[in-house]
Amino acid sequence: MEDRNYKSRWRFFANTVGSSELIYYNKSQSHFFKLKEDGSDNVYLNLPKANSYLTIGTKSFSDNGDLYNLTVNGKMRAHSVKVYTDWADYVFEEDYKLPTLEEVEAFIKLNGHLQDIPSAAEVEENGIELGEMNKLLLQKIEELMLYTIELKKEVDVLKTKID
Repeated sequence: MEDRNYKSRWRFFANTVGSSELIYYNKSQSHFFKLKEDGSDNVYLNLPKANSYLTIGTKSFSDNGDLYNLTVNGKMRAHSVKVYTDWADYVFEEDYKLPTLEEVEAFIKLNGHLQDIPSAAEVEENGIELGEMNKLLLQKIEELMLYTIELKKEVDVLKTKID
């Protein structure tokens, strides 16, 4: 199908090898939507433009002013989710200031949650970024490991004194 300027706006191909494609084009003849079946029961949906948005169960792709390319209002299932983010290995760098356990305890008593971890109210209101939360949880695990190493050293010293 072509527009009044004889430019394709959408095409449907059914190839003799069994594959088929449905392609939508913009006025510049760039495709912005492609649905393809390759003849082997593999189906591909391609929205190649960075400003493509897909919603399921909702019409909104915005949350507190942030735009999301995929928005699902409902449950999602997956066997795997891969998130790209920075990581928390900075905890093991020499200049990292590990808070004392007394500082951790004081923060918890004052705020009701761990430092750098959002409160339940913040999560309820804003949700969490999965990659960022995994990084923060790893940071806390790495801090715990450093505390455990220090405690082991103290226990070894006490054992030596007892012996």
